[in-house]
Amino acid sequence: MAFGESLKNFLVGSPGQQMQFNRFTPQQQNLQNQSIAQILSLLQGVSGGNQSNFAPIAQQARTQFQTQTLPLLAERFTSLGSNKRSSGLEGLALQGAQGLEEGLAALQSKHNLAAGGLNNQLLGLLLSLATQPSFESAYKPANYGLLGGIANGLGSALGNVGSTFGGLWALNKFLGNGIGNSGGQ
Repeated sequence: MAFGESLKNFLVGSPGQQMQFNRFTPQQQNLQNQSIAQILSLLQGVSGGNQSNFAPIAQQARTQFQTQTLPLLAERFTSLGSNKRSSGLEGLALQGAQGLEEGLAALQSKHNLAAGGLNNQLLGLLLSLATQPSFESAYKPANYGLLGGIANGLGSALGNVGSTFGGLWALNKFLGNGIGNSGGQ
């Protein structure tokens, strides 16, 4: 603002104006932009059917079944005097493998539901951050300046004086009309 304009605003004031300002620091604005990008990525993953990756969990369970459970079954079968290659052991192993796959399918369904719930919570949090208004408006009232302030003060003073004189005049007229007036009697 130039000196001349500053002097003018000091003497005669400036009009009121609507102002707008950033609510966030540049770092917060960057975080808001990142939230929007994460929302888009999350929505693309959900719409593309991309659920969380359950494959490592299933693979670990299958490996554990093959390396720990099946040898344990074979050992128990042999300790009972049966052959490791008997149809009873194969039937039991097949039944265990089917049970494992059914259990994994149920576990994967629960896992996907939980992941979907977490994704929904994350989406809600990101949306609340991303939809915050970036700007805020405020009204800056008029500044009357030095001369405007003096004029306002004089106007108020004269109004008060006029009001006071008007009240005295009305009282005098009231008293002069015979009430409380001896009028030379």
